Amino acid sequence: MWVRHIPLSIGNDACLDSATTYYIESMMSFLSPSDASQQRACVAGSKALRCLREAVTYHTKDDDPSQLLLTIALHRYAEIVEAMIQGRDSLFDTQGPYLASPSMNGIKDALLALQDLYVRIARLVRLVRAAGQCEARPHDTTLEAFTLAESLHASSAETCILQALAEEVTSLRPRTAHNTLLPLCLDGEAHDFRSLEGYILATQYWAYRILLCGLLDHLLSNHWPPPANLSNVTLEGIRSLQMDAAINVAKSVPYALGLSHAHPVRAVRLRLALQVAYGVWCRLERRQRSQTAPDYDLAVEMKQWTLETLARIDALWGFEEDIQHDSLERACEAAAGGMLWQDDLMRWRDCR
Repeated sequence: MWVRHIPLSIGNDACLDSATTYYIESMMSFLSPSDASQQRACVAGSKALRCLREAVTYHTKDDDPSQLLLTIALHRYAEIVEAMIQGRDSLFDTQGPYLASPSMNGIKDALLALQDLYVRIARLVRLVRAAGQCEARPHDTTLEAFTLAESLHASSAETCILQALAEEVTSLRPRTAHNTLLPLCLDGEAHDFRSLEGYILATQYWAYRILLCGLLDHLLSNHWPPPANLSNVTLEGIRSLQMDAAINVAKSVPYALGLSHAHPVRAVRLRLALQVAYGVWCRLERRQRSQTAPDYDLAVEMKQWTLETLARIDALWGFEEDIQHDSLERACEAAAGGMLWQDDLMRWRDCR
């Protein structure tokens, strides 16, 4: 929806304009946290919410619903980002109908199901951080974190999402000119997508899996053995899943950047997935430690390639500032349940 509607709609709808401002300010407060940026996001959110309430009040059945639906979607994403920053649950974090519906099918249902899973990540981040502050083990907070992580990991919504991905994602070997967009370790294999919606679903799903697996990795690495309902979840399995997801993100780059009809907005949609995938390679590098370890070279290569690809996307938007790898790594660890210290927040300056 962002790709199709926003570039053509800015300036034509006050409600959409205010929602877009709220979304951007919320993202900026996440990338460059400060009291000022969070205050701007709060003010933008209040203004956008007033506009949205007015739009909903006066909306009629004869009006085009696409603008209103897009506005609501922007509010949703901005609120989730704010929730992760502030260490609270998302306001959208309720048991929705799509999460447990047995009749889900098709890409539209898959996208809705994925969003219902996504909103719970903010709550899991809060619980994992709180568990890290618990001196006594076991502790109710840690148990609650494990329980939520298990429910997300084994959600029935995964079936609908994976079925849609099976129809939307294909593998191919891109033209020689596009092979430079891929890291050498992938041997020229890339993903193609049947539709723009398929690309959006796939990249959002892989980013979600990386976030979830990163939080599970943190729990399993830092707390007592998991409850019985997580007995079949292992560190090795979780780390394998997040590596697969990170590799799938990398295979999507030629589609985002290498096509003749590539659009900067489509490319920037991959940025978040690439950023969270960077955390996978940072964690792999730390685990390997020695330069003689089998996956050490892979981790180093993928970290460097990810930074170069992010810089390529930024260049499409006219940004030339170097990406600070330490800030990006710190952001990835915070998203995986690491503690947010005030000094880190003030130094957290990612390229926008």
